[in-house]
Amino acid sequence: MKKLFLSALLALFVSISGQAHASAATSAVQAAINSNNFAGIDSYAAANPAAQGEIAMYLLQQAKAKLASNPTLAAKLFEAASAYVAQIPAAQSTNAASLIASIVNTVNGAGFQSSNPDAASSIFAAALNMSNQPNILAANPNLYATVLSSANVFLNKNPQAANKKLKDVVSLAQSAGTPPSTNAIGGNVPSVE
Repeated sequence: MKKLFLSALLALFVSISGQAHASAATSAVQAAINSNNFAGIDSYAAANPAAQGEIAMYLLQQAKAKLASNPTLAAKLFEAASAYVAQIPAAQSTNAASLIASIVNTVNGAGFQSSNPDAASSIFAAALNMSNQPNILAANPNLYATVLSSANVFLNKNPQAANKKLKDVVSLAQSAGTPPSTNAIGGNVPSVE
């Protein structure tokens, strides 16, 4: 009975400390957003690596919430999330993939693109990076191809609006090959073709 009580108490403590940690992460990130200090998000994430997945989810949620009212801020939030998406736990990856897909679907609209070409360009570039992360690929294997197709259509319709980052990411994705990997002793690893 004593072991059961101690186990329950330990589980409660872990649950409470996890919630406090998540609250601290979202509070710190929200404070950085409110002060337009996106470097503060990176600083907090670097000091709290265990919170990076939670930070990514929060930024994705905030980007989706701000997309209609403040597309420029939404694009900044979405780009900020890109650095931490790989740290989202498997249990939340499906939700993250759904948020990314939802944001891309909104940006895919001609009205959004014509009104917010800079935000659209930034969001497509970040979405390509995020949708290629292993946890997001596992949650939605078709998302990367969908985002690449949408980004390519945007580039073809709005070449002057696309930023260099988007052009580079799409170009790399469409290239026939990738740079060769190097092994531990510095030699090239032959590619299989």
